[in-house]
Amino acid sequence: MSFFGNLGKRMIEAREREARRHVSNVLLSLDDASLNGMGLSRHQLKRDARGAHSSVML
Repeated sequence: MSFFGNLGKRMIEAREREARRHVSNVLLSLDDASLNGMGLSRHQLKRDARGAHSSVML
């Protein structure tokens, strides 16, 4: 992949991570019953809100 193609890909990935963190923070304002009803766990949302992710950046 070209330099600019790789740069664009990295920028999009960074914005996606930022969006995930923002959504996780908003969802954390809901009560546990609502989160469970959506199949979400508070623990996972807290991880996502801090920016922890399972993929490895190479």
